[in-house]
Order: sequence, then structure tokens, then C-alpha cells
Amino acid sequence: MKIFYTALLNPDSEKITLDAEESQHAVKVLRCYEGENITLLNGKGLVAEAKISKPNPKACEINIQKIEEQPAPAAKIHIALANLKKRDRVEWFIEKSVELGAAAVIVFKADHTEKLQIDAERCKKIAISALKQSGNAWLPDFHIYTSLKMLLAENDIKNKFIAHCETDQTQLLKHAYPKSENALVLIGPEGDFSANEIKLALESNCIPVNLGPLRLRAETAALTALLTLQVVNM
Repeated sequence: MKIFYTALLNPDSEKITLDAEESQHAVKVLRCYEGENITLLNGKGLVAEAKISKPNPKACEINIQKIEEQPAPAAKIHIALANLKKRDRVEWFIEKSVELGAAAVIVFKADHTEKLQIDAERCKKIAISALKQSGNAWLPDFHIYTSLKMLLAENDIKNKFIAHCETDQTQLLKHAYPKSENALVLIGPEGDFSANEIKLALESNCIPVNLGPLRLRAETAALTALLTLQVVNM
């Protein structure tokens, strides 16, 4: 069944008009027709069975048949990746993080990264597209920080982990993480975290961890960390 996103969906909704972009996609791209059954997501846990009543490409009208609320995951996993040189790699990380059920997706400027230039609106569109692709009922929070210091100052999650390459005397993330608890995992850029950043993270009670014997690209490491914790919580 075709899936669409609308922030307008609430528990009392009976009729909804999709915004211009979703309407265009529904009518012109996917060729939705009057009376077709679809699914609506609001990114906050609501999933609706619905039917297209007026397939207008500028304002597609929808009749709501049934609404269910899916509970949020008990353990909220926040995954943070330092900005990378290539934008498409960061966007891939965002897309896959949504598909894998991250509670928050974070991009930050590290000491060894290029100037932070992130198009937040574009990233949101990528996240919504991934939400619809996966059928995930929960759209992750998306944050951009100009430094690791700011990121740590604004996130008071108890279980914080940093994966860095300065030493191999660290434990595996899957062994360090307490099952079913909220967590924040920090992944550095191509040049790894600086010594000052590692010191700051440790002083902020981050636990140093590793993701196994393979040398992973930064965005792959971030997804590996997220998937590791999701599997532990199954």
C-alpha cells in the first residue's frame, strides 16, 4: 500500500488535505486515483488507513478510515556523526538512520571536519522519504551542532559512547551498552576525533568503545553502531 506523510494527522482526524509536494507525488508520480486505499504517517506514532477522495495534484484530499498509535521504542538511540567532506555520504547516513529506527539523528562539526554546511530542509525531506519507504511510524529528531562541546552540553543522556581510533584498549559497544536503555553514540570524521575532543568526551562521562576489527568508513561505522544497539534491544 502507498504511504504518505502529513504532520496534520491527529487522533481525531476525519479528513486531511496533503500539502502540495505530497499531493503532486501522489497524483502525478504514483498515479493515485479516487477511492484508492493508502496509509498516512505523521512521524509521531500515528498510522492511518485512509482513502483518496479528491486526487488533486495541488491539494489531494483524504478521508480517514482508521487511526492507530504505535508506541515509541522503549530505548531511544541517538546517533551522532561528525560532518563529512561529501554531502551524499551524510545524507545516506540520515536516510539509513531513519530506516533503522534512530530516535535522534545528529550531525556535528568536529575539529577534523570541513566547514559545517548542512541544508536542514533538504535533510528533513530525505528523512521523510526514508520514513515512508520503511513504514517507520516515528520520525527521528534531527539536530545540527557546531561543535562536540555544544552537542555534549545539550544532551544529558546517561549512556554516552564514543568510538575513536586512538587506542585498541576499548570494549565492544554491544558489551558496554546496558540493554533497553537510552543511548548516545558519537562517531568521528574521516580523520577521527582530535585528542582534545576525546578528552572532552571522557570528561563528559562518555565510554570509549569499538565496533569490531574492521576499519569502517565514518558513515558505515555510525550505522553499524545504531544497528548493533537495535539488535541488542530485540
